[in-house]
Amino acid sequence: MKRVFEAFEIPTPKLVIRLIQSTGGVDWTRSRIRAGINLQYPYPGGEEEALQAERNLYHFMEEVLLPLAAETNALILVQATVGSCMLTSALGQALDLHRNRFGERPPFAVTALTSDFDKLYNNENPSAKWRDFAKVVSSWRRRHRGVLQDFFKRHGGRDSIAYDMSDAFSQYIVCDGVNEHDGRMDFNPFTAFNSALLQHLMQQVPCIAIRTGHTDLVEGDEVSLGNIVACLESGCPTIMVNLRQWPSSLMLPDVQQTYQEFLDTIGGRWDYLDCMVICLILRAWENSRKALEQKLVEQHVPSGARKTRQSAEDLSMLAVMAEAPFRNQLAELLQWYSRLFTEAQDRALGSSEWQSVDRQHQRALQMSAVVKNEHLHVADAFDIDGIWQLVRELVRLDRLPKQEEPEGIDLLEQAWCEYDAKNYLAGVYKVYSKLSYVGLLLLSALTVALTVLPQEWFLEVQVDEQGIVFIVTLLVGAATTVTTIMNPTQRWRVLRSKSAFLLSTIWRYRTRTKEFSTWQPGQKPRQAFCQRFLQWKAELAEGTNLLESTMEKAYPEWVYKHLRALTSKGPASADADDDDFYTPVPPAKYVLFRLQPAIDFYQARIPWMARRRRLLQLCIIACSLCSSILSHFKQGTWMPLVASFYSSLCAWQEFAGLDQKLRRYTEAVQALKGLQSWWVSLTEVERASPLCINRLVESVEEFHLKEQTLNPKP
Repeated sequence: MKRVFEAFEIPTPKLVIRLIQSTGGVDWTRSRIRAGINLQYPYPGGEEEALQAERNLYHFMEEVLLPLAAETNALILVQATVGSCMLTSALGQALDLHRNRFGERPPFAVTALTSDFDKLYNNENPSAKWRDFAKVVSSWRRRHRGVLQDFFKRHGGRDSIAYDMSDAFSQYIVCDGVNEHDGRMDFNPFTAFNSALLQHLMQQVPCIAIRTGHTDLVEGDEVSLGNIVACLESGCPTIMVNLRQWPSSLMLPDVQQTYQEFLDTIGGRWDYLDCMVICLILRAWENSRKALEQKLVEQHVPSGARKTRQSAEDLSMLAVMAEAPFRNQLAELLQWYSRLFTEAQDRALGSSEWQSVDRQHQRALQMSAVVKNEHLHVADAFDIDGIWQLVRELVRLDRLPKQEEPEGIDLLEQAWCEYDAKNYLAGVYKVYSKLSYVGLLLLSALTVALTVLPQEWFLEVQVDEQGIVFIVTLLVGAATTVTTIMNPTQRWRVLRSKSAFLLSTIWRYRTRTKEFSTWQPGQKPRQAFCQRFLQWKAELAEGTNLLESTMEKAYPEWVYKHLRALTSKGPASADADDDDFYTPVPPAKYVLFRLQPAIDFYQARIPWMARRRRLLQLCIIACSLCSSILSHFKQGTWMPLVASFYSSLCAWQEFAGLDQKLRRYTEAVQALKGLQSWWVSLTEVERASPLCINRLVESVEEFHLKEQTLNPKP
């Protein structure tokens, strides 16, 4: 896919807009009528009302889509054939009219795709534009002479409908769909290419898809209902554009009567615009669920209740309860509509009825998958303000799951427990390390003091000076031996770096970045997190003697700071205002919960570290002054003691690394503030880009790992 974009010289866009092939427009209907198919416009006003509906699509392209594409340097994927997609036709008209606004090089790219070669070869007009394309494109020219010409002469197309290529766009990707070995048209490779293209783009930038009009059940066809299902299940937000003014407050039980009344207004003819009915059913489905959910909320949640994680989980459970009563009703409605649609289609097209039941069942199942998918959204073409707001919301929509799965919550709890225990143990070893070092310095200074103190100091006390020095020396050796055996400094630094790595892994999983991205094929993010967690456990004690310690003992409950306060209360919701350590974290909350606290931490440490550094420097200077004064007054007896204090202070300065810490903290604040400024400078669309989100999270987490792992001074 990368080479495809390099061949087209298309820079990485900030947004991808996919216009899914939407048949059922005026040109599409006219081509069927010319081919002898008995179709009539499914509008009470006939062709004039159909043209008005397409004018609404034109205004949508003109006032919403083109400004958005220009603002985001978008890549727009359209159909390459004339009249095969009403969305593409509306976009082409808007581009032609406003071409001077964008100049020779518009700020967006339009790539046209098609696999309708059978309909192109049905067009026998010598001046057809597709013939010019076939002459110019060398691979098409060779394929035409070797395969296509003979294939379509022998087999013909699926029907007598003729298309032509559109010359309104700058880049084209065409697939002839001919399987010369089986002697049939095969659209699956083209569908697979489209899916791979969309998946590749969705890993980098936000994507939205737009659909309207008519669908079929042909496997692999761009127009099929299955193609909409595939688009939705890939995670791409899809807008179903409604061209009819259905009642806005309709409930699910009223859909059948409302639609039957509409069929009466068009004289019982075949309403092939089934996407409009999907919009009707989805609106009624949402209205019914919201009404019941509101009723349940009023019954179960006290008014003015504080929004907590518990209340969010309760509301999530109420949403599930609100949906359950309508599932059977929705299934019956879809079965009813599928039977109605299929029978009308058979009458209009003169199709055989022997597979009618199978097609009814297949359509009902696929429509159910479409309606229930959370990525499907409905917009009215005649409501420009409403569709503008919806598009704006979708292009900045994060791609995180709304809730964490129960299995993911359990796994996260285990990870948090491991982090809390190892971080606590690292703190304990940190205290041991510093105490042991301070103890050695004090014992060394005491040894020097006992050696150089005047004999008169011990006249009034019966002590064995040499014995005390011997005992202190033994204590120094014992302390050194114990420190060597425990090795607290190494354990502290290893546990600190390992706990920091686990914490970064948790944040990467909660933000679904890098290997935990939802776009990674082959495994779920939870499985990838489990593998990384197990790998972390296996590598925890490598190169150390931690296995000989009490690392895996049971710890008091107060050690675990990230335990779930409530268990088995439903899935964690991302709508909570505070971080509960288990919900998926969108970028805005990641900045609030992770980036900003890091800046605050280092900013708070800088003054404290500077004061410690100045105090230590003053003490070292004082020792130097004392040494000079004692030397001047010829008090050599005390000079070794002062020198001992001086060397101890210098050793502690080197151990504590206050200079390096102050420099590191200052650089940390500068780097994190720079990253924060970069994030603030992005547009809403860019902040929804997986590339930008990955850069944000990886920059922060790599910084934390570098700070905790590579720097020897903690």
